[in-house]
Amino acid sequence: MFNYQELKKVATKYYPRERGYCAVIAISVAAQIPFGKARSLLYKKGRKEGRGTPSVWTHNTIKELGYSVIMDDNVYGWPKTLATATRKLPKRGTFLIHTRGHVSCLRDGVLEDWAADNNSRKRVLYVYKVKKARK
Repeated sequence: MFNYQELKKVATKYYPRERGYCAVIAISVAAQIPFGKARSLLYKKGRKEGRGTPSVWTHNTIKELGYSVIMDDNVYGWPKTLATATRKLPKRGTFLIHTRGHVSCLRDGVLEDWAADNNSRKRVLYVYKVKKARK
């Protein structure tokens, strides 16, 4: 199982100069792939070390891994902050939660992000549901 704590350890041990890797962790948690593979896929799209990642690259990478990324238009009462998203979104399923300059992944009711530890009040901009694509 890939969770934030394990992925952060990998990032600090093997990629010490890496910063701004929230999209790498979100992809890794959503698709259940290793940190290095998610990082490599984003680098092929043009991501630079220590820099953030555009949302479109994050979504396209997840789609390439066989998932669909669907905009969630107020289905769950649109949480206003990351803290309320953890409470309001369904306890089953995977969601990408976009805030200003950041993306988090909520998987089966657990926010896999640094913001989970401090009950973050970052304002939610968009919520996307991630589902395994049908063939």
